[in-house]
Amino acid sequence: MAAALPLASPTSNPDVALLLTKVKPALQGQRPNAQLATWNASTPLCLWRGLRWAMPDGRPLRCNAASSSRNLSLASDPALLLVSIRLPAAALAGHLPPDFGAFFALDSVYLAANALSGPVPLELVNVSSLSALDLAGNRLDGDLPTSIWNLCDRVTELRLHGNALTGAVPAPAGPNTTCDRLSVLDLGANRFSGGFPAFLTAFRGLGVCGPPLRQCVTASGLSSHGVAGDGHRPHGRGQRQRGGQAEEGEGEERREKGGGAHRG
Repeated sequence: MAAALPLASPTSNPDVALLLTKVKPALQGQRPNAQLATWNASTPLCLWRGLRWAMPDGRPLRCNAASSSRNLSLASDPALLLVSIRLPAAALAGHLPPDFGAFFALDSVYLAANALSGPVPLELVNVSSLSALDLAGNRLDGDLPTSIWNLCDRVTELRLHGNALTGAVPAPAGPNTTCDRLSVLDLGANRFSGGFPAFLTAFRGLGVCGPPLRQCVTASGLSSHGVAGDGHRPHGRGQRQRGGQAEEGEGEERREKGGGAHRG
């Protein structure tokens, strides 16, 4: 049997190096994790669980091709960029590292229904390419950073339901923030203090619910008991992404466990 090819150097692919040295240890916590165990130099990159990659021009890495699925050298290709992390219900028991902010091509993060603890790192919500963030059903705590609304100009869905976030829901730093692209927002079942964040009603295209407004209802028909919203828009980028997850069997699981609001 041919020997496994090692990574050429820690910097041959910056995203790969960052996953192995920073992100993997942070997410798994104190015990080894079966999903994250696939992230190693002796496993072809296409078999690393929960990850999607692309070229700088946006072309996705085609892992369904036999030549790619067995290619150990892809992990050393400096051109490949990490564009998605999807590990819902994967028994992750660590924390969210600030190193997420270094993935400048990262488009989506789906880590719902795990046991991740600690704060939502500022670096994650400042990723300029991020369009979907689902951290529902974890053990995240601390205040929600004001910079969370920096995602407004690009993010289509933001799910933080079912954590232990505290403090008041912060208002956007900019007075005219309308979050035009945001179509799904769920902040329910946390430990926020203060009254209803009235500024959310100015977010265009987002039907906001929660006390003292109408009751929030999840896809399972249960009240989310908190601030949530769901836009009523034509099919677009956000809808295609959610549809893609449903095809993989992850979308429904996330809605049931994460408690997202439903479309009216």
